[in-house]
Amino acid sequence: MSKDKKEKKRKKRMKKVIAYIIAAILIIAFNVLYLSRYFLGVYINYKRNDWETDRNFYAKNIKLDGIKLDKNGSKQIVYSSKKFRKGKANGNVFYYVTHNGNKIYASIKDYKKYVANCDEVTMYAKDCQYSYQSDKGKINATMTGNQIHFYPVSFSKEELKKMKIDIWEKCKNKIFVNEYGTDSHNHVIYHDWKKQKVCTDFSIKNNETNTYGNVKGESLIMPGKYDRLYPDADMYLTNKTEKYNWKDKMMNKAADLYYDSEKKYAYFVIYIMSFILFLVILDLIYTLFLGIPIGIISFLFIG
Repeated sequence: MSKDKKEKKRKKRMKKVIAYIIAAILIIAFNVLYLSRYFLGVYINYKRNDWETDRNFYAKNIKLDGIKLDKNGSKQIVYSSKKFRKGKANGNVFYYVTHNGNKIYASIKDYKKYVANCDEVTMYAKDCQYSYQSDKGKINATMTGNQIHFYPVSFSKEELKKMKIDIWEKCKNKIFVNEYGTDSHNHVIYHDWKKQKVCTDFSIKNNETNTYGNVKGESLIMPGKYDRLYPDADMYLTNKTEKYNWKDKMMNKAADLYYDSEKKYAYFVIYIMSFILFLVILDLIYTLFLGIPIGIISFLFIG
């Protein structure tokens, strides 16, 4: 083989090598550009322990003296007079109405005075409200008596004291978030990132005062710089006035993709389709303009 032919063969081989290197660079660049959003989401998740701040409201820190009585009075309950039933025991006639599973009795005198000549009867149950607030969070508690009366009533000082202590005691093991979020499978989240059990409210019952009620808690802790990125962000207070620059928007989109299984699935389906199309176009360009087929078309369509 002559020296010129060897040189031509060497140049052709070098041309092929350079072409394949450029093709490899283009393929890597395509993958880096397309998959960068997902891998940024992977990094955001990796940094979660460092970046996410604790925004829970721990009710164990509530002070008894900080719980204030906001209201003590009556709750009105309207009954149809037809709800009252007549009964008899030991020769005595009485009337009663069922309230919360309990029979509330009325003497003949009260029945004639408040019920007999009415279509509807307004009755009253003891009702009070407590509240607590600090820079970390707040609670609101409503307590209602099980007994109902024909006239306005209210709790005694002793009853109020017992209920206040009961609310305080039952809050000690509670961790409040503002609302429940959902995971990637749309399941309700009842725990925080640290796997601690959280709640938004809980029911309460006090047998000493024959009352029932509900305690609702809320965190007032402002979110940290990166808390918005994580899927439990909607469980806490959010900064609605925060403005995002291009970097923040990019991180928001990456986190949104990473933590949303449906978006992630669609993202990778589009990626596979786009990548195949990119390889086919690249192969066509190389074949038509450089005369160096990469072989993608034959691999895909010829086998």
